[in-house]
Order: sequence, then C-alpha cells, then structure tokens
Amino acid sequence: MNLFKVSTFVLLLLVTVVLCGCCCFTGNTSSDSGSTVNPTASTSTYSSQSQTKVTPTPVPTGFAKANPAPIGTTVQFKAGSIPESKIQITCIDAKRGAEAYNLINDNDGYTYMKPAEPDAGEEYLIVKYKVEFIDYKVGDTPKSYYISGSDFTAYSPDNTREYDHEWFTTMEPELSKELFKGDSTIGWVTFCVKEGYDHYLIGFNNDKIWFTV
Repeated sequence: MNLFKVSTFVLLLLVTVVLCGCCCFTGNTSSDSGSTVNPTASTSTYSSQSQTKVTPTPVPTGFAKANPAPIGTTVQFKAGSIPESKIQITCIDAKRGAEAYNLINDNDGYTYMKPAEPDAGEEYLIVKYKVEFIDYKVGDTPKSYYISGSDFTAYSPDNTREYDHEWFTTMEPELSKELFKGDSTIGWVTFCVKEGYDHYLIGFNNDKIWFTV
C-alpha cells in the first residue's frame, strides 16, 4: 500500500515536471524568434502629400499673341541693344477699308506713290502709333532708337495670313524716326490685307509685342 502511494506520487511529480518544461520551452521560442511585433514600435507608412497647384504667372498685356494690347493701351519695353532702356509704344488709332484708302488718297496723304485701288477681296489697313524714348542707362555715348514701319507685321486672327507693311504707298506722316532720350514721334503704318476679318493682330519688334486693331 505504501509502495502504491509512493509510485503514484512519483508519477504525478514526473507529469508536473514535463508540463512545466513544455511551458518554458514554448515561451523561449516565442521570445527568441523575434516574431512578436512590438505594438509601440514605429512603422514606415507612405503618405501621399497633396500637390500644390501652380498658377502660371499671367503675361502682361501686349507681350503675347493671346493677350494683345488694344487701341489706347501703352506698352513699355526694353530695346535689346540699349542697356536698361525704357521705351513706350501706344496704338492710338486704326482705319480700314474705304476710309483708309480715302485718307491715303486725299490731299496727297501718301509718302512716295499714289495708292492704287486694292485688288478684289483686299483692303487698306492703316494703324497710328506713338513711340516715346523715356530713359536708358547713361554711358559714354548717347544712345538712339530707330522706329519704322518695317518693325511691324499684320496677321489675320486665324493665323493663316501675314502682311508686311507697304513700302511705297504709306499714310503720312509715316512712322519712321531716330529717337534719342526724351524724344517721341507719331506716325502711321500701312498694310494691304484680306477683307472679311473683324480685327487684325499686329506684331511689333520681331513679334515680341502684340496689338489688336
């Protein structure tokens, strides 16, 4: 009887030891493997930053074909060959069709040659400008700026046609003068253009400045 009790006690003791050993082994595996994620650890996440919409800087009036200067608007620009120059140009009037032809023809208002009647489907366009040489960086020699009708080109609004100024039949006074600081001049530029458009675009200074008439 005593032997049975001892055997039972030993058996229970062995079972207890085995169970404790399994628990310890399982706990060590979890700790050593490093598979447990620390809930407080920082994680790398992708965040899509909102993109700031960039608004293009508007082009000043007169400095783009899409934003030409209307009659009466003054545009100030720099002459590339004159350091820190300030020159202003203003379109002050425009005539077309029979009115333009009669102004050129009447009272000998032409420069070199009496104007011929325009061909069928064409008309005269005369545009009056004022140009002022305001200032420039003073150097050793005086600087001058020369303005003439050859600085201008007329365009149809649909951009299908372009017209150089008329060389010989030009409304007087013709826009053609050498300007020094403080000088100004007023004169006409003459074109012969296709009829049928409600307005025309005028490119000046190698199409760097634009007017609508």
